Amino acid sequence: MRIAQRGCLNAHTEGLSTSHGQIVSRLSANKGFTMHHITVPACLRPAAMLLASLLLSACAGKVAPLTTDVQQRVARQQQAMPALQGQLPAAPLDAAAAVSVALHNNLSLKVSALDTLLASGELDMARLQMLPDFSVQAGYTLRDRVEDSSDPLNRKDYAAQVSWNVLALAGQWLKAQQAGERQLVYRQRYQDTADQVASDTLVAWQQLADFQQQAAALDRADASIDSTQALLQRLQQAQLRDPLVLAQYADTLLALKSQIRSTRLRGDKAASNLGTQLASAGRRVQIAADDTSLPAADLVSALLGVPEDQLEQHALYFRNDLRENDIQARLLREQARMAWTSALPGLQLFYAREYDTDINLDPPSWQQHGLSLAFNLLGLVSAVVQHKQVVLQQQQLELKQLALGYLTVEQVRLSREALQMSHDSWLESQQRADAAEQIAAIRRTRTPFYEDDELDRARAEVQAIQAQVAANQARQDMLQAYWQLLQASGIQLVPAAVLAGAAESASSSQQQLRQYWQQLPAQIQQQLLAIQPAALASTSATAHPAPPLALALSTPTP
Repeated sequence: MRIAQRGCLNAHTEGLSTSHGQIVSRLSANKGFTMHHITVPACLRPAAMLLASLLLSACAGKVAPLTTDVQQRVARQQQAMPALQGQLPAAPLDAAAAVSVALHNNLSLKVSALDTLLASGELDMARLQMLPDFSVQAGYTLRDRVEDSSDPLNRKDYAAQVSWNVLALAGQWLKAQQAGERQLVYRQRYQDTADQVASDTLVAWQQLADFQQQAAALDRADASIDSTQALLQRLQQAQLRDPLVLAQYADTLLALKSQIRSTRLRGDKAASNLGTQLASAGRRVQIAADDTSLPAADLVSALLGVPEDQLEQHALYFRNDLRENDIQARLLREQARMAWTSALPGLQLFYAREYDTDINLDPPSWQQHGLSLAFNLLGLVSAVVQHKQVVLQQQQLELKQLALGYLTVEQVRLSREALQMSHDSWLESQQRADAAEQIAAIRRTRTPFYEDDELDRARAEVQAIQAQVAANQARQDMLQAYWQLLQASGIQLVPAAVLAGAAESASSSQQQLRQYWQQLPAQIQQQLLAIQPAALASTSATAHPAPPLALALSTPTP
């Protein structure tokens, strides 16, 4: 400021000396900067910087067209699909092999695995945040020489500092605990995703396997219907039979043909569903006609023999969605403790080493260390408000747990009833299929004397095939209800060893799946026997009181 005033006085004073003229010329040149022959005065430099920032901010946020992004995505997808097809084995797949391939190729399961890895990374970051802060700083300053001063034109400074907020360590410790809890949540979600993938794969595999076994019979049924329709046309042209009887025969044949077409459509859908689970990208999957790994009627009967209250108790203990709510409740308890840590003062220990090239400093390098204590007066108020908010969240979570518990019990009951009904329907449909096959066999042994006998024999053949198709469909519904009841009861369809990749090879993994599925009903009894002592201990202990459900239920509606 003093130099600028002196320059203004010299500019309006006559009879200046040569030295003063040089100073004036230098100061007048320093009043602005020139860029492309445009001179901006010094007083307008802040306005110019503000204008430049406004122009940059106006240009920001403009979204580019998605054409390039869409083209790149489509190119990546088309490149990745053949790679997924190459991962499928060339040999036909049985049920265990299909599940093993699905666990390796399914894209939803891979996304869930990445979520688990991200949660693990958050835990590592939370652990790193507990370490002291280490900062290194280097600076270089440019300035003009002040008249009658020996300050340097250029100045360099370096600094290194280590600081550690001791009292904030408690909050960071709780954050690391929360990161570990969230990692457990994502692991349980990964297990749920794997069980769902296994269930969908098994259902699709069974549907496709039944369709391939019935393909030849369906072709025979189509040929028989076509020949019978030709016979009906000849009879209608000859007018040798009652038109009403012929119309009834024609309607029956059309209904049977429509059922066969629906069966083929279900087979195509099953192939598409299985391809989706295996990520085959349109490739036709070869199915092995071996269903020994799937549960038979004895396993379904064994599961139905488990009392309903035991299934409900098992679901309340081992359902992952219920356990996830338990983890969320533990996270809220940790957040309640963290709320009070914000009211604590900040105690920071620091050590710094600095160096400066200023010649006026003697010595140019020095060190400093000590501690600082800072107390946020508003932190106490915010801690009280935050703690109250966490308490309300705890009550909300308790209500959610109660509602989910009721829903789980009801889901187990309905799933068990659905399995019982589908099991009875399968037995009845199997009896009808046997009766229809017996009728068709009797019709085949008799020699037809009239055209009506030929019509009855053809219709009996087609009805026998359709009865067997209906029996297979009932069996598929029973198996689907079986897997749904297992999932509703909190029973894992994929063992942890297979999911973790502990098997030495694909064949050993498939063998583990087969053995595990055969032992599923027995595992319910074993797990219930294992949790009964712990349940008795938890109910008799006084150190862990019951959750405040009464308080949550008495919360007034806002």
